[in-house]
Amino acid sequence: MPDPAKVIWIPDNLWEPLLSANITGQPDGMQERAIEIADCDPLSVDQALQDIFEDVVRKYGGRIALRSDTWTATYDELNGTANRLAHALVARGCRKGDRVGIVMEHDTPQVAALLGAIKAGCVATVLNPAYPIIRLRQLVKDSEPALIVCERHNRSIAAEAGARSA
Repeated sequence: MPDPAKVIWIPDNLWEPLLSANITGQPDGMQERAIEIADCDPLSVDQALQDIFEDVVRKYGGRIALRSDTWTATYDELNGTANRLAHALVARGCRKGDRVGIVMEHDTPQVAALLGAIKAGCVATVLNPAYPIIRLRQLVKDSEPALIVCERHNRSIAAEAGARSA
């Protein structure tokens, strides 16, 4: 069995743009508009997902990208958070093709973490903290992540799943 993955917890300030976003009603008086498929440029099979996302950010940066009961994020905020995580992963030694486990609830921060892993060139494995620990251990064993990303409140779950402190 490979060495356990290191666990890095995401400091609270990584999510600051998402935390400060308005989550009630319309975003700061702006009329919310859906992005029509017809508004988007045709996708090229030669474009990487992160490049497609960057194009959308340039075009619709101030618009709401994701909204849930607890979080709201514009494309700019989502992109900034994903970029910060990508830089953190690279700074901790992740290389293109490395696998990264993500122990986070299904919400806007998880989407930012997935995008961050992709931007770092990594392959993400979602490790849902609601899963039984035996299932998480099996996912960690099978995916052999170089790092496991989690929020502070999920550190013990990441550790139980087989991660060690970074």
